[in-house]
Amino acid sequence: ESSYDYLKVYDGATTSSRLLLNATGSFIPDSIVATSGKMLLVFTSDGSITNSGFDATFYSTRTNTIPAANFTV
Repeated sequence: ESSYDYLKVYDGATTSSRLLLNATGSFIPDSIVATSGKMLLVFTSDGSITNSGFDATFYSTRTNTIPAANFTV
């Protein structure tokens, strides 16, 4: 939901880490790479549920063939 729901992705374990993405609406980003070895996702919503949250697939750069995680919110 544009301007009401946000997804922020950080390169590290805290919100003081480098911000890699700040998205809202139906924006689909290119691949995001965390160089720290950790990635923090913060999804903020206004609480109204009109659309699904987001889909995400994570890959390890060591294997790059098997998803390390795959989930939908």
